[in-house]
Amino acid sequence: MGKDLASQRREEILAAATRCFVRNGIHASGMSAIAKEFGMSAAHIYNYFPSKASIIEEIVSRGLGLFYDFVEDLLAASGDYEAILARLRKLFSEERGRHYFLLSLDVLLEARREPTLEAILTRMDGDTRDYLRKMASAIGQKDTPEAPIDARIEIMLATLEGLGLRYMRHPEMDVEAVCRMLARMIVEKRL
Repeated sequence: MGKDLASQRREEILAAATRCFVRNGIHASGMSAIAKEFGMSAAHIYNYFPSKASIIEEIVSRGLGLFYDFVEDLLAASGDYEAILARLRKLFSEERGRHYFLLSLDVLLEARREPTLEAILTRMDGDTRDYLRKMASAIGQKDTPEAPIDARIEIMLATLEGLGLRYMRHPEMDVEAVCRMLARMIVEKRL
């Protein structure tokens, strides 16, 4: 099988798994459910992914890649309110936002039951904090007793993750108003 076909199959499996996870939850979506959604046998999926945890790891890794792109877009916007606002709108867009936040929450819940997944998420969280420290250093942010970089990173992550939870809990939330306020906080360096 050629590399392109193998890559295509992996993409199709990831898309099928994501649909299953969003629709039924991760815990209720075993390899057989993913295989059914994919249209092939579970044995066929094992040719591309050794376990459900490896599928989840790839999905989470790609989500982190999108988050890193988001951070880099914010840095490139260099305080431009409209550019930051556009990126926030995209993050919370209906087409992607609710599924992304739902899947993120479900991954955290599944990790409570699955030690392998918990270890993967712990590693990825550390990688994310390391990445954000490097980004902070790159833009000249310094540790101060009043505002240590690690504390700022935790507050930023908690704010974004918390807004995602609020978006799930309150779908009628005024996303536009929240994005405008958050963009203003970023421009004014209050976040």
